[in-house]
Amino acid sequence: MNPNLFQSAEFYRRRYQNFATLLIYPLLLLVGFLVIFSLIAKKEISVSTVGEITPTSVIASIQSTSDNPLSNHQLKENKVVKKDDLLLSYSETMDESQKTALETQLASAKRQKIGLETLKASLKQGVNFFIDDGVDEFGHLNTYQSFMLKVKELEPKVTPSQPYANQSYPNQIPQQDAEIPSQEPQVPSIPNNQPDITTGIQEQVPQKPSVQSLQTAMSTTSSAKITLLTLTTNRSVKSNASTEDGLILTENASSNSQSQIDILRTEYIQKTDDQLTTINNQIAELEGKLQQADVQVQNNTIKAPQDGIVHLLKSLSKTSIIPKGTEIAQILPDMNQTKKVMITYYVNSNDIATIKRGQTVRLRLDKISSQDIVLLGKVKAIDASSTETKEGNLFKVKAQAKISEADSRILKYGMQGRVTSIIGKKTFFNYYKDKMLNDMR
Repeated sequence: MNPNLFQSAEFYRRRYQNFATLLIYPLLLLVGFLVIFSLIAKKEISVSTVGEITPTSVIASIQSTSDNPLSNHQLKENKVVKKDDLLLSYSETMDESQKTALETQLASAKRQKIGLETLKASLKQGVNFFIDDGVDEFGHLNTYQSFMLKVKELEPKVTPSQPYANQSYPNQIPQQDAEIPSQEPQVPSIPNNQPDITTGIQEQVPQKPSVQSLQTAMSTTSSAKITLLTLTTNRSVKSNASTEDGLILTENASSNSQSQIDILRTEYIQKTDDQLTTINNQIAELEGKLQQADVQVQNNTIKAPQDGIVHLLKSLSKTSIIPKGTEIAQILPDMNQTKKVMITYYVNSNDIATIKRGQTVRLRLDKISSQDIVLLGKVKAIDASSTETKEGNLFKVKAQAKISEADSRILKYGMQGRVTSIIGKKTFFNYYKDKMLNDMR
């Protein structure tokens, strides 16, 4: 072989640009790069399913408040409403005149109650407490006046109008008065004889019989005075005894009359209490009817309790009567203000054990306004029990995501997309190794 051939470029071109050098070496380099990449780079381990956009909370639940037919409603899906906006109204079954009549009856019953309470106080104290004597709407003043007339009929028996001494002893005192004058003529007879006694003493002082005559005369005078004093004293004692007997009779008569008055007052008060009980029951009944009327009037219309977005739960296009208590719609937060939504999706029982709170969730919405929208969120809630669906028993998972100003104008509640729940990360080497081992098993 010519050694000069080793010095030619043709020799080296043919030697190093063969199949082995052009194919095998790059493949070896590629395999080495892939092995190094698989040992360094990591792959997301995820669970994929279908999910939708839901609200972060429910502001209010709209329920039917009446069994009456609907007359008007403003409920539409995804409609923005403000507080106190009219949502729906029912046909009225109670006229305003009926409510006014109940209010009038209630006011009259309350006035009657005040009159009965005033009558009761007047009967107890015997004093007229009625402010306006000329107005007697319910006849309470007339009742009080009738009571006072009956009391006055009993009062003469209590206050004596004739001397009790004359009524009890009409003949005793005149007889006493007659006894005293019959003795009085004997008293002046003593002074008529007194000059003779004095003269006899002056003329015949030494004579003893004249002194005896004087003593006899004086004794007679003293006896007359004592008799007169005794009669007067007896008269006074009898008069006092008669007065005391009369006072005793007066007290007995007064006590009997007062008892009759007390019985009469008790009867009137008892009747008043019975009327008060009846009127109180009537007031309670009227107040209950009026409250029911107010509730019925209020239930004829339903207004939005807060600002938000309407989400219909029941179609109102084919019905005019909704049973009372049926949930019609919900008021949801306006995502333009909250800038937050919930991503709700269902996971089967094989993968639910890998879902943890705080894991990342992606929702991809394809071709929304000619562009793809991807929402990122974090798992917030996992149901403890499964939900029965057509696909079987699934567990509901909720993740909260923040949205931008631009996305908030495009997104709507209920939009669906592909949900990817990232449950972990592995290197590509470990991922394919585990996959091969699982397939082999």
